[in-house]
Amino acid sequence: SLQSPTPVRSPGPLAHINIAFHIDNATGLTAQMTDNWFPQISGAHDGEFTVLARAEGRDADGRVVNINPDWVATDPLSVAISPGTGQAVRITVRRAGASNLTVTAAGVSKDLAISAAPDQLHKLKVDILQ
Repeated sequence: SLQSPTPVRSPGPLAHINIAFHIDNATGLTAQMTDNWFPQISGAHDGEFTVLARAEGRDADGRVVNINPDWVATDPLSVAISPGTGQAVRITVRRAGASNLTVTAAGVSKDLAISAAPDQLHKLKVDILQ
């Protein structure tokens, strides 16, 4: 039988939430880019701008902690989140403006700053930073 040489330590309490972003395929990215997740994202799109986001919990030692976070936008008319709970959501920026998005789990929260403005081509240019 296979035995692990060291016992696996279960993760400690949640210490950090990391967010990764992925541009939705509907925005026209090529197939070879679909596995790329980024710590922040920028882009421009005609009309609404949609990204996929996922939250990963970590303990103080960097071990993964299972979380079921809540995602709350300060301006739900500008930024839609679907679903509002879970590790993976779709964020849709509907119009120009500045907004915040807070991801909370087990008393730990992470704030995301969202800015959207029309560019020279009248597309919606969006930046999401954490």
